[in-house]
Amino acid sequence: MVKLSNVLSSDKILLKTSDLCGHFDFPDLAFLSGHFQGDGTGTKGRIIWQVWEHEYKLIPELERCLDNVYTYMNWKTQKYPVPTFKESGNNKSEFVNVKSKRMGSSKFQSLDIRKNSIPEFIWTGNRLTIAEYIRGLFITDGNVKQTKKQQCIRFTQINHDYIHNVQKLLLNIGVKSTVQKEFSARMQLLPDGRGSKKEYMCKDAYTFSIGSYEYVKQINKLTNFFSARNKVYREIQYPQKSHPFK
Repeated sequence: MVKLSNVLSSDKILLKTSDLCGHFDFPDLAFLSGHFQGDGTGTKGRIIWQVWEHEYKLIPELERCLDNVYTYMNWKTQKYPVPTFKESGNNKSEFVNVKSKRMGSSKFQSLDIRKNSIPEFIWTGNRLTIAEYIRGLFITDGNVKQTKKQQCIRFTQINHDYIHNVQKLLLNIGVKSTVQKEFSARMQLLPDGRGSKKEYMCKDAYTFSIGSYEYVKQINKLTNFFSARNKVYREIQYPQKSHPFK
C-alpha cells in the first residue's frame, strides 16, 4: 500500500470498480430508512413516515417492513403494538391539496435515523441493504427522465452534504452518478394550497443524476424503480463504432 502523497506522475493506479459493501443484512430497516429520508418527518425521539394518496399502494409493504423490524428487535408488546398508517384530520400540505396517511414510531432513537443523514448501518450494509435504502429514497424523491436516446434517474435535494453522501454510497455498489447545482437561493412563486400562489424563499438546490446506460440498468435491476414510477425500462441499443484502422 502506497500513500497518495507518495504517488508519482508516472505510477500506474488500479481502480477498483466492484462492490465495496459490508455484511450487515437488514433490507426492511434500510427501506424504511430511505423512505423516511424522502417523505418522512420527525419530532424529538419520534420518526414519522408519510405516504401521499397516489402512493397508498406502498402502505402494505411499509407496514410489513415495520412489523419485521419490531419482531427482530423484540419491540412488540401488548402495551405497545406495531404502529400502522392512519389518516390524520389535518394532513394536507401547504403546497399541494392531496391527502396523506402517516405512521409513527418512537422506537428508532437508538438507530440514529434522522433527516439529511445516512445511518451508519447503511454504510456497513450488504448490497441488498444499500439497494433497499436507495429504493426507499428514490420512490419518494426520485423521478425518471426518458427520451428516445437516453433515460436517467434523478432527484433534487437542498442539502449539499447529504446528496454527495448518496453519491458515495452508490459508489460502494459500483454505480457512478453526477451532482450539479440546479438552482441558487431565490424567491419563487408557488401554489399555496388554497387555489392561488404566493412567493416563498427557496434554498440552493442540487440535482443528483444517474445517466449512464449501464448504471441506470444496474439501479433499475436492484430497485425496480422504473415500474414504481409507472415507466417502462427500455433496452437502448447504441450503434457499434467502427474501428478507424479497419
